[in-house]
Amino acid sequence: MLPSRPAFVRHTYSLGGETHELYLRDVLGVIKALYGSPEFANELIFAPEKHFALINEDANGTQTWTRRYSDKHTGKWWWKLQERLEAQKPGATIIPIIISSDKTQLTSFRNRSAYPVYLTIGNIPKETRRKPSRQAQLLLG
Repeated sequence: MLPSRPAFVRHTYSLGGETHELYLRDVLGVIKALYGSPEFANELIFAPEKHFALINEDANGTQTWTRRYSDKHTGKWWWKLQERLEAQKPGATIIPIIISSDKTQLTSFRNRSAYPVYLTIGNIPKETRRKPSRQAQLLLG
């Protein structure tokens, strides 16, 4: 059975004499929902890659190449971590967690502000993560 998106849990807390409500989801549940989603099954990245681009070719046919860094899986850090992980657990992969937030005005609630927190994983290519219609970033809290 595929993991579904976890439900929100409501917490109430007091700060500065005011009572506030916080709605949040289980982080591990959100990661499992993204990683196990059939929507992204054909796109998920499980291993680091090295990309190169030809920058010059002289009259003798000698080519000059440069390494290209375009997404999380093309970075040097993923290679380093993958090598360490492979030594401990062959076949395992890294799941980079990306958390973002931005202030949002809530006009329906007396013009108050909220700070939604979103979570996505670096195994989903950035071209997919950036499209709101793909829902690759889930509301965490």
